[in-house]
Formats: sequence, C-alpha cells, structure tokens
Amino acid sequence: MPTFLTRAATLAIAIPRAALSRRTGRELFWFGALALVSLAVAWGFSLIVEPTTGPTEFPAENGPSEILQAVMVILAGLLFFLAALRFGFEIFYASVALAVACGLAAAREFPRCGSAYYDVGPCVTGDAKTLISLALVGLALVLLAIRREAVSRHLRELNFFWVVPCAVSGVALVVAEIYGETLYQVWIEETLELASYLNLLVFAAILNVRPQWFQVPRAPYWKPATVLKRRRATNGGGVRPSSPSGDHRSAASR
Repeated sequence: MPTFLTRAATLAIAIPRAALSRRTGRELFWFGALALVSLAVAWGFSLIVEPTTGPTEFPAENGPSEILQAVMVILAGLLFFLAALRFGFEIFYASVALAVACGLAAAREFPRCGSAYYDVGPCVTGDAKTLISLALVGLALVLLAIRREAVSRHLRELNFFWVVPCAVSGVALVVAEIYGETLYQVWIEETLELASYLNLLVFAAILNVRPQWFQVPRAPYWKPATVLKRRRATNGGGVRPSSPSGDHRSAASR
C-alpha cells in the first residue's frame, strides 16, 4: 500500500480516537443533549407544519421544511465564517472548512431550475451552483493565504472539538439520504436534514459565544515567519523556531 494511503488510514483512525479521548463526560452529555433536542424540535416542526399520511405522501418541494433547512444551513455557514475571522489556530481551520461545507449544503438544498421536481419558489441554475461552489472554495483559499495561521505538526496540539457535533450532523444526513433515496420515506429524510442543520447552527452559535470552551492548552510548535519575527523583536531574539511555544493564550485570543 502507498505510504500516503497508510498515513491517511492511520489519521482516519487516530483523529476520532483523539477526539473522543479529549472529551469530558460533561461535553459528551451536552453534545448528545443538543442532538436529541435538535431531533425533537425538527420532528415537532414537521408534524405541525408538514404532516403526512404515509410514505406515498411527500412534503412539498420548496415547502416550509426545505426553506427552513436552507436558511439554517446558510446562517450556520455565516457563523462559522465569522468564527474563522475572529479566532485562530484550530478554531480558524475548522471554521473555514465548516463554513465551506455549509455553503455547499445550502446550494444543494435549493432545487435546480428546470428540474422535474421543481414547481414554484426559489431555485438555482446548474451553472450558478457550480459558480457558488467555486466561489466558496476560492474565498476559503484567499482567507487561508491572508491569515497564514499556525499549522499543527502533532495531534496532541489539537482539541478536535468539532468532531463530535459534526459527526452527529453527518450521520443524520447519511441516514436521511438512505431514508429518502432507498426507502422513499421523504418526510423522515426532510426531518433528519432539518435536525442535522439545527444541530450545526446551535453549535456554530455556541462556538462564537463561548470560544474558550474549545481552546487548546498551548500554541503549536510551528509558527509562521511573521509571528516568529514579532516574538523575536518582543523578547530580544530569544524565540527559536524549533522550540515549543511558551505562549499559553487560548486559540480564541490570538
């Protein structure tokens, strides 16, 4: 097996393991509570706004559920983008990735104009969806180039605060896809998607309001050249690129 595939497989196992090992029982409780509350709220909304009599009765295309899904995932993306502008290190990189993912999900939620499933309401052309996707990726690359945030070289430097809530939303979307495309239970599909986006929206809001809950205990070993020069000037040249940083400020304060 090629080396890069071996390393990718190792990381795919190590990251979830590290994410779970660094979560306290209290964190797991609240992440679980958020997921259950999101599901309950979404289920109640669907029962009240778009009740169905069986699997053959589908919610309306561009109905209240789909419109609310699009609004929530757009708001979540904007909140993650705001977090990327405000904070540094791991919060920055996770927020950029999540903002792009939310933007792509929002484009997916709007039906394609001219589609057989489209009747009335907002729609996006196929070309516009492609342009939106390219614009989101381009904006993320520009932000990465401008900020030049520190990159971690070791898993121990990372908190992986984003893994559990994002995994919950991801699993909900996968299950929703199975219900919709395989079992043709579209009402359940739309409800699970609504719960997934609500879970992400609340998580994004908490990240902006309480960033200290997701801070790392220390700065990474590697620093961009501009940061090193600034610290040399401040400390009289006493900072070495290869030595661990003594700055214990939170990721949110940098």
